[in-house]
Amino acid sequence: MTLLAAVLALAVIAEPGVFFEALLGTPEPVPMDILLGEPGVYMGKAVRLRGQLARRDGRLEIASPAGRLNLRLEPEAAGLLDGQGQTWFGQEVEVDGFFHRQAEEEGGAHALRTWRIAATRPRSDTGAADTSVPLVTLESLVYGKGKHDGQLVRVRGVARGGNIHQDLPVATRRGEDWVLKDGYFAAWIAGQTPAPDQTVEVIGIPTTSGGTVRVAARSVAPADMIKLVVSRAIPTGDAGGAAVPPRVSFALPAGEPLGPRGHMLLQFTKPMDPTRFAGAVRVRYADGTTPEVQLTYRDQNRVLVITPATPPPPDSEVVVELLEGVVDVNGRALVGDNPATGVAARLTFRAPFARDGIG
Repeated sequence: MTLLAAVLALAVIAEPGVFFEALLGTPEPVPMDILLGEPGVYMGKAVRLRGQLARRDGRLEIASPAGRLNLRLEPEAAGLLDGQGQTWFGQEVEVDGFFHRQAEEEGGAHALRTWRIAATRPRSDTGAADTSVPLVTLESLVYGKGKHDGQLVRVRGVARGGNIHQDLPVATRRGEDWVLKDGYFAAWIAGQTPAPDQTVEVIGIPTTSGGTVRVAARSVAPADMIKLVVSRAIPTGDAGGAAVPPRVSFALPAGEPLGPRGHMLLQFTKPMDPTRFAGAVRVRYADGTTPEVQLTYRDQNRVLVITPATPPPPDSEVVVELLEGVVDVNGRALVGDNPATGVAARLTFRAPFARDGIG
């Protein structure tokens, strides 16, 4: 295995598609006329559709000659669409989502809970970043002691909203500032507010006061091809919820075999530090095999998705161990049944039978 492959195998990424696929299955491509003609067949399933993006009566829709379907966007998809402005309306798009029936108060009929949206044709305006503006890291801004102040810079990170995660001291916020985060480093951004949990690139002018960085944004654009590990800095003090150690609240699937891709979901009682999962998650099959795994952490739901690179033997036990070193955002270690063994938590899953498509 190459060094690059090893790094990718250990990386913890924030990829909404993996999270939703683990919960709902791989989206099935379905023509709009088939979906709308036989909605009962696809009810409660993940589907992939193509159609024209439109807005009618304040609702977002995907339309085709066969009919129209309401879109209810997850934050990641909403943030990407906001960044594209009006350029995708009237164009063909491809969307992934969960097909369901809306309540009457939501407009009735059917809708698609959408986590991915993409134009099927290149835009005439590529929206490329202004590469003449120097790209700096949030770490260099935070540790730079003001050396970039007053200069136009580009900086990338994940939008964290109006400090809802307490990434920065509350007293340092001004007006409608929002938080940009990369790893343990954060800065206030003054300007256009993107959807939470979206990776963005900000062009603006930073200032530093009392160790806190604020960037006056001139532009904020999605950077959806960039995957960043996001972790909140460990706060000082030891009061309230920060003093309570995290636990695994539940695991999926429960009481049934793994799906075809072997996704395993663990939800925690507290937001976790995703940078600490790499090297601290071990998967073992009944035959002694220890496969490489992809780790995907979704902070919004406090869920870690574990996906083995190779499927387990049919109808065998799969053991997942969370080792010492897994901590929450307050630096509290995961509490397990027998921490003296070096394993903070151990969970078991069952591989499907060979006739289910594996083996």
